Amino acid sequence: VCSYTNIDTPSLNGYLWTKSAYPAASIFKTITAAALIERKKFSESDSIETVGRNHTLYTYQLKKEPTAKRNISLADAYAYSINPAFGRIGIFQLGSSILREYAEKFGFNSSVPFLIPVEKSSFSITDSSFTIAEVASGFNQKTLLSPLLGALIAGSISNDGRMMTPSIVDSITDFTGRKLYSHTPRLWRVPLNKSSAGTMQNLMKNVTRYGTARKAT
Repeated sequence: VCSYTNIDTPSLNGYLWTKSAYPAASIFKTITAAALIERKKFSESDSIETVGRNHTLYTYQLKKEPTAKRNISLADAYAYSINPAFGRIGIFQLGSSILREYAEKFGFNSSVPFLIPVEKSSFSITDSSFTIAEVASGFNQKTLLSPLLGALIAGSISNDGRMMTPSIVDSITDFTGRKLYSHTPRLWRVPLNKSSAGTMQNLMKNVTRYGTARKAT
């Protein structure tokens, strides 16, 4: 296991995938969507309001009664990573307390139990409406996560809401074929119930079917 760095840039030292130096950006929309589905009982076909362009976030897009708005499904809001839709979810559906609750359920501000030390992925939020919108849509530079936690978040959804303790070695076998060690999977936390995780699985599939990751498949 190793990390690559450009020889012309200063070394960050250690394993880059354990460092919480990276903005969560639109990965945080997964947390916001999960909270909306579980706490507010939204389905993927439920209607979400959005205003203006998809990938901007201005105050006029976050007004309670904007002059021009359109309705889209939660599935499309997630698939196309629509910032104002998620900003409005944060302000008018969830609020700072629920966003904080689900961020921490998914491992932010916690030490990941791992053989190699992992920096805590940092999350903070205030009650300012615009800050809530920024956090909920991932449109900020302050919500930071390690690549390892990012993988655990995605893994927990594919694993029906169960986040497992990460490991490096699956098994060790000697030259005769005798197994000396076999990893036993261990549960770390359950950030999402099975039903909500199933809805999130559908949302994530849509990202690759027709959304922002369609060219990656």
